[in-house]
Amino acid sequence: MAPIAYGLRDHPVFTTPFILERAPVRRPVPEDWASELKETEIDSYPLVADPSGHPAGWTSYTTSILESPECEIICGGVNTKTAAAAAVWRQGNLLHFGFQCAPSEMNEFGRGLLVNSIAYIARFRQDRPIGMTESVFVKERVAPPSARLLSRGVPSELQLEVWFDESFSAPRKAAAGGLDAWRAWVEAEAPFLSPNAEGYLVHDPDLSALGVPLRDPRLFDALIQGLTSGGEPAQRAFRILHRYFTAGPLDSHFEHALAAWKPWLVRNRHFLFFSETGGYRWYVDHLAQSRGTASAHLPGPARADR
Repeated sequence: MAPIAYGLRDHPVFTTPFILERAPVRRPVPEDWASELKETEIDSYPLVADPSGHPAGWTSYTTSILESPECEIICGGVNTKTAAAAAVWRQGNLLHFGFQCAPSEMNEFGRGLLVNSIAYIARFRQDRPIGMTESVFVKERVAPPSARLLSRGVPSELQLEVWFDESFSAPRKAAAGGLDAWRAWVEAEAPFLSPNAEGYLVHDPDLSALGVPLRDPRLFDALIQGLTSGGEPAQRAFRILHRYFTAGPLDSHFEHALAAWKPWLVRNRHFLFFSETGGYRWYVDHLAQSRGTASAHLPGPARADR
Protein backbone atom coordinates (compact mmCIF):
# COMPACT_ATOMS: atom_id res chain seq x y z
CA MET A 1 0.00 0.00 0.00
CA ALA A 2 1.38 3.38 -1.00
CA PRO A 3 1.50 6.15 1.65
CA ILE A 4 -1.61 7.74 0.14
CA ALA A 5 -4.85 7.88 2.18
CA TYR A 6 -8.23 7.41 0.54
CA GLY A 7 -11.83 7.91 1.69
CA LEU A 8 -10.94 9.96 4.75
CA ARG A 9 -12.84 13.25 4.65
CA ASP A 10 -16.11 11.98 6.18
CA HIS A 11 -14.54 10.46 9.31
CA PRO A 12 -14.11 12.32 12.64
CA VAL A 13 -10.36 11.65 12.53
CA PHE A 14 -10.11 14.02 9.58
CA THR A 15 -11.94 16.89 11.25
CA THR A 16 -10.09 17.06 14.58
CA PRO A 17 -7.62 19.94 15.11
CA PHE A 18 -4.29 18.26 14.40
CA ILE A 19 -4.90 17.81 10.67
CA LEU A 20 -4.28 20.85 8.57
CA GLU A 21 -7.16 21.44 6.18
CA ARG A 22 -5.99 20.34 2.78
CA ALA A 23 -7.73 19.85 -0.55
CA PRO A 24 -7.48 16.29 -1.86
CA VAL A 25 -5.25 15.42 -4.77
CA ARG A 26 -7.11 13.98 -7.75
CA ARG A 27 -5.39 10.91 -9.19
CA PRO A 28 -6.36 8.16 -11.63
CA VAL A 29 -8.24 5.20 -10.21
CA PRO A 30 -5.69 2.44 -9.46
CA GLU A 31 -5.70 -0.29 -12.10
CA ASP A 32 -6.71 -2.93 -9.55
CA TRP A 33 -9.85 -0.94 -8.65
CA ALA A 34 -11.06 -0.26 -12.18
CA SER A 35 -13.69 -3.02 -12.11
CA GLU A 36 -15.11 -1.73 -8.79
CA LEU A 37 -15.44 2.02 -9.41
CA LYS A 38 -17.27 3.95 -12.11
CA GLU A 39 -15.11 7.05 -11.59
CA THR A 40 -11.88 7.58 -13.49
CA GLU A 41 -10.27 9.61 -10.66
CA ILE A 42 -10.32 9.49 -6.86
CA ASP A 43 -9.62 11.98 -4.05
CA SER A 44 -6.38 11.10 -2.29
CA TYR A 45 -4.19 12.52 0.47
CA PRO A 46 -0.43 11.87 0.17
CA LEU A 47 1.21 11.29 3.56
CA VAL A 48 4.71 12.01 2.25
CA ALA A 49 6.20 14.56 -0.11
CA ASP A 50 6.94 11.91 -2.76
CA PRO A 51 4.83 8.71 -2.46
CA SER A 52 7.03 6.73 -4.86
CA GLY A 53 9.75 4.50 -3.52
CA HIS A 54 8.30 3.85 -0.06
CA PRO A 55 7.81 0.31 1.32
CA ALA A 56 4.29 -1.04 0.92
CA GLY A 57 2.07 -0.80 3.99
CA TRP A 58 -0.70 -3.16 5.13
CA THR A 59 -4.40 -3.11 4.34
CA SER A 60 -7.13 -5.42 5.62
CA TYR A 61 -10.14 -6.83 3.79
CA THR A 62 -13.21 -5.18 5.24
CA THR A 63 -15.66 -8.07 4.74
CA SER A 64 -14.37 -9.67 7.92
CA ILE A 65 -13.86 -6.41 9.83
CA LEU A 66 -17.39 -5.11 9.36
CA GLU A 67 -19.07 -8.22 10.78
CA SER A 68 -18.09 -7.09 14.29
CA PRO A 69 -19.79 -4.02 15.81
CA GLU A 70 -16.65 -2.98 17.67
CA CYS A 71 -14.78 -2.59 14.37
CA GLU A 72 -14.68 0.70 12.49
CA ILE A 73 -13.04 1.72 9.22
CA ILE A 74 -11.30 5.10 9.40
CA CYS A 75 -9.82 5.26 5.92
CA GLY A 76 -8.43 3.26 3.05
CA GLY A 77 -5.15 3.58 1.22
CA VAL A 78 -4.09 3.22 -2.39
CA ASN A 79 -3.34 -0.51 -2.66
CA THR A 80 -3.31 -3.49 -5.01
CA LYS A 81 -6.18 -5.38 -3.29
CA THR A 82 -9.49 -3.54 -3.50
CA ALA A 83 -10.95 -0.07 -3.12
CA ALA A 84 -12.72 -1.25 0.05
CA ALA A 85 -9.55 -2.42 1.85
CA ALA A 86 -8.91 -0.64 5.15
CA ALA A 87 -5.61 1.14 5.87
CA VAL A 88 -6.53 2.66 9.24
CA TRP A 89 -9.18 0.89 11.29
CA ARG A 90 -10.19 0.20 14.86
CA GLN A 91 -11.23 -2.90 16.80
CA GLY A 92 -12.33 -2.05 20.32
CA ASN A 93 -9.45 -0.19 21.93
CA LEU A 94 -6.90 -1.31 19.32
CA LEU A 95 -5.80 0.71 16.28
CA HIS A 96 -4.40 -0.60 13.00
CA PHE A 97 -2.36 2.10 11.24
CA GLY A 98 -1.19 0.39 8.08
CA PHE A 99 0.96 3.08 6.45
CA GLN A 100 4.59 1.93 6.54
CA CYS A 101 6.40 5.27 6.46
CA ALA A 102 8.00 6.57 9.65
CA PRO A 103 6.75 9.86 11.17
CA SER A 104 10.05 11.49 10.21
CA GLU A 105 9.29 10.69 6.54
CA MET A 106 5.74 12.08 6.62
CA ASN A 107 4.56 15.47 5.54
CA GLU A 108 2.44 17.61 7.87
CA PHE A 109 -0.75 15.91 6.75
CA GLY A 110 0.68 12.42 7.39
CA ARG A 111 1.88 13.33 10.88
CA GLY A 112 -1.48 14.95 11.56
CA LEU A 113 -3.30 11.79 10.51
CA LEU A 114 -1.10 9.67 12.77
CA VAL A 115 -1.55 11.96 15.78
CA ASN A 116 -5.29 12.26 15.17
CA SER A 117 -5.62 8.50 14.92
CA ILE A 118 -3.84 8.05 18.25
CA ALA A 119 -6.00 10.74 19.84
CA TYR A 120 -9.10 9.07 18.42
CA ILE A 121 -8.32 5.56 19.70
CA ALA A 122 -7.71 7.03 23.17
CA ARG A 123 -11.45 7.74 23.34
CA PHE A 124 -12.25 4.01 23.39
CA ARG A 125 -11.03 2.78 26.77
CA GLN A 126 -14.30 0.96 27.51
CA ASP A 127 -14.58 -0.82 24.18
CA ARG A 128 -12.74 -4.11 23.62
CA PRO A 129 -12.12 -6.50 20.69
CA ILE A 130 -14.83 -9.17 20.51
CA GLY A 131 -14.78 -11.18 17.29
CA MET A 132 -11.89 -13.61 16.88
CA THR A 133 -10.90 -14.58 13.33
CA GLU A 134 -9.03 -17.83 12.91
CA SER A 135 -5.75 -17.38 11.04
CA VAL A 136 -4.62 -19.43 8.04
CA PHE A 137 -1.09 -18.96 9.39
CA VAL A 138 -2.01 -20.96 12.51
CA LYS A 139 -4.58 -23.51 11.35
CA GLU A 140 -4.17 -25.78 8.37
CA ARG A 141 -7.64 -24.85 7.14
CA VAL A 142 -10.07 -22.04 7.90
CA ALA A 143 -13.63 -22.23 6.55
CA PRO A 144 -14.40 -19.45 4.04
CA PRO A 145 -17.26 -16.96 4.51
CA SER A 146 -20.33 -18.12 2.63
CA ALA A 147 -20.17 -15.08 0.32
CA ARG A 148 -16.90 -16.39 -1.09
CA LEU A 149 -18.65 -19.47 -2.44
CA LEU A 150 -20.25 -17.31 -5.12
CA SER A 151 -17.59 -14.66 -5.54
CA ARG A 152 -15.74 -16.28 -8.45
CA GLY A 153 -18.35 -18.31 -10.26
CA VAL A 154 -18.00 -22.10 -10.35
CA PRO A 155 -15.16 -23.15 -8.02
CA SER A 156 -12.18 -25.13 -9.26
CA GLU A 157 -11.51 -28.65 -8.08
CA LEU A 158 -8.75 -27.26 -5.84
CA GLN A 159 -11.18 -24.82 -4.21
CA LEU A 160 -13.68 -27.61 -3.63
CA GLU A 161 -10.95 -29.66 -1.95
CA VAL A 162 -10.07 -26.75 0.33
CA TRP A 163 -13.67 -25.86 1.23
CA PHE A 164 -15.36 -29.27 1.51
CA ASP A 165 -14.35 -32.68 2.83
CA GLU A 166 -14.07 -35.28 0.08
CA SER A 167 -17.00 -37.21 1.58
CA PHE A 168 -19.34 -34.25 0.93
CA SER A 169 -20.45 -34.98 -2.63
CA ALA A 170 -23.30 -32.45 -3.02
CA PRO A 171 -21.15 -29.35 -3.77
CA ARG A 172 -19.07 -31.33 -6.27
CA LYS A 173 -22.16 -32.48 -8.12
CA ALA A 174 -23.50 -28.92 -8.16
CA ALA A 175 -20.22 -27.51 -9.51
CA ALA A 176 -20.17 -30.15 -12.25
CA GLY A 177 -23.59 -28.89 -13.37
CA GLY A 178 -22.29 -25.43 -14.26
CA LEU A 179 -22.87 -21.93 -12.92
CA ASP A 180 -26.67 -22.06 -12.61
CA ALA A 181 -26.59 -25.38 -10.75
CA TRP A 182 -23.83 -24.13 -8.48
CA ARG A 183 -25.63 -20.89 -7.65
CA ALA A 184 -28.87 -22.74 -6.94
CA TRP A 185 -27.09 -25.15 -4.60
CA VAL A 186 -25.25 -22.40 -2.71
CA GLU A 187 -28.37 -20.26 -2.28
CA ALA A 188 -30.29 -23.25 -0.89
CA GLU A 189 -27.56 -24.80 1.26
CA ALA A 190 -25.25 -21.98 2.39
CA PRO A 191 -27.60 -20.90 5.23
CA PHE A 192 -27.18 -24.36 6.78
CA LEU A 193 -23.43 -24.82 6.30
CA SER A 194 -20.89 -24.47 9.08
CA PRO A 195 -17.29 -25.56 9.68
CA ASN A 196 -16.40 -28.86 11.32
CA ALA A 197 -13.38 -29.42 13.56
CA GLU A 198 -11.09 -29.76 10.51
CA GLY A 199 -12.26 -26.44 9.02
CA TYR A 200 -14.34 -27.93 6.20
CA LEU A 201 -17.82 -26.59 5.51
CA VAL A 202 -20.42 -29.26 6.23
CA HIS A 203 -24.21 -29.46 6.21
CA ASP A 204 -25.67 -29.13 9.73
CA PRO A 205 -28.80 -31.29 9.99
CA ASP A 206 -29.88 -29.53 13.19
CA LEU A 207 -30.03 -26.15 11.43
CA SER A 208 -31.77 -27.69 8.45
CA ALA A 209 -34.39 -29.36 10.68
CA LEU A 210 -34.92 -26.07 12.51
CA GLY A 211 -35.50 -24.39 9.14
CA VAL A 212 -33.85 -21.08 10.07
CA PRO A 213 -30.44 -19.93 8.73
CA LEU A 214 -27.70 -19.68 11.32
CA ARG A 215 -27.15 -15.93 10.87
CA ASP A 216 -30.88 -15.05 10.79
CA PRO A 217 -32.10 -13.19 13.95
CA ARG A 218 -35.27 -15.31 13.74
CA LEU A 219 -33.03 -18.06 15.08
CA PHE A 220 -33.64 -16.77 18.62
CA ASP A 221 -37.40 -17.29 18.45
CA ALA A 222 -36.93 -20.71 16.86
CA LEU A 223 -34.53 -21.76 19.61
CA ILE A 224 -36.81 -20.46 22.35
CA GLN A 225 -39.70 -22.36 20.79
CA GLY A 226 -37.59 -25.51 20.66
CA LEU A 227 -36.53 -25.18 24.28
CA THR A 228 -40.17 -24.69 25.29
CA SER A 229 -41.40 -27.70 23.29
CA GLY A 230 -39.20 -30.25 25.03
CA GLY A 231 -38.20 -33.61 23.55
CA GLU A 232 -36.11 -33.66 20.37
CA PRO A 233 -36.77 -29.94 19.53
CA ALA A 234 -35.27 -29.00 22.90
CA GLN A 235 -32.31 -31.34 22.37
CA ARG A 236 -31.76 -29.81 18.93
CA ALA A 237 -31.88 -26.26 20.30
CA PHE A 238 -29.45 -27.27 23.05
CA ARG A 239 -26.95 -28.62 20.48
CA ILE A 240 -27.19 -25.49 18.33
CA LEU A 241 -26.68 -23.19 21.30
CA HIS A 242 -23.59 -25.06 22.46
CA ARG A 243 -22.19 -25.28 18.95
CA TYR A 244 -22.62 -21.69 17.80
CA PHE A 245 -22.85 -19.37 20.82
CA THR A 246 -19.64 -18.15 22.48
CA ALA A 247 -21.43 -17.06 25.66
CA GLY A 248 -24.49 -18.00 27.68
CA PRO A 249 -25.35 -20.72 30.22
CA LEU A 250 -22.96 -23.23 28.66
CA ASP A 251 -23.72 -25.90 31.24
CA SER A 252 -23.15 -29.32 29.75
CA HIS A 253 -26.00 -30.76 31.83
CA PHE A 254 -29.07 -30.62 29.62
CA GLU A 255 -31.72 -30.17 32.33
CA HIS A 256 -29.82 -27.35 34.04
CA ALA A 257 -29.14 -25.52 30.77
CA LEU A 258 -32.70 -25.95 29.53
CA ALA A 259 -34.06 -23.77 32.33
CA ALA A 260 -31.36 -21.11 31.87
CA TRP A 261 -31.14 -20.62 28.10
CA LYS A 262 -34.62 -19.25 27.42
CA PRO A 263 -34.40 -16.24 29.80
CA TRP A 264 -30.81 -15.65 28.70
CA LEU A 265 -31.84 -15.42 25.04
CA VAL A 266 -34.75 -13.14 25.86
CA ARG A 267 -32.50 -10.87 27.93
CA ASN A 268 -29.54 -10.71 25.53
CA ARG A 269 -30.89 -11.08 22.00
CA HIS A 270 -30.36 -7.40 21.14
CA PHE A 271 -26.73 -7.56 22.32
CA LEU A 272 -25.80 -10.54 20.11
CA PHE A 273 -24.17 -10.46 16.67
CA PHE A 274 -23.13 -13.18 14.24
CA SER A 275 -19.76 -13.50 12.49
CA GLU A 276 -18.80 -16.04 9.83
CA THR A 277 -15.16 -14.93 9.82
CA GLY A 278 -15.30 -15.22 13.60
CA GLY A 279 -15.86 -18.97 13.28
CA TYR A 280 -19.56 -19.01 12.34
CA ARG A 281 -20.44 -17.99 15.89
CA TRP A 282 -22.77 -15.67 17.81
CA TYR A 283 -20.98 -13.22 20.13
CA VAL A 284 -22.15 -10.93 22.92
CA ASP A 285 -21.44 -7.21 22.47
CA HIS A 286 -20.49 -6.46 26.08
CA LEU A 287 -20.36 -2.68 25.61
CA ALA A 288 -23.92 -2.68 24.27
CA GLN A 289 -24.94 -4.96 27.12
CA SER A 290 -23.40 -2.68 29.76
CA ARG A 291 -25.09 0.40 28.25
CA GLY A 292 -28.44 -1.30 27.74
CA THR A 293 -28.37 -0.29 24.07
CA ALA A 294 -28.89 -2.65 21.14
CA SER A 295 -25.61 -3.53 19.45
CA ALA A 296 -27.02 -2.35 16.11
CA HIS A 297 -27.41 1.14 17.62
CA LEU A 298 -23.76 1.43 18.68
CA PRO A 299 -21.78 1.88 15.46
CA GLY A 300 -18.35 3.48 15.12
CA PRO A 301 -17.93 6.74 17.05
CA ALA A 302 -21.00 5.98 19.19
CA ARG A 303 -18.86 3.41 21.04
CA ALA A 304 -16.49 6.04 22.41
CA ASP A 305 -16.30 6.55 26.17
CA ARG A 306 -19.15 8.52 27.66
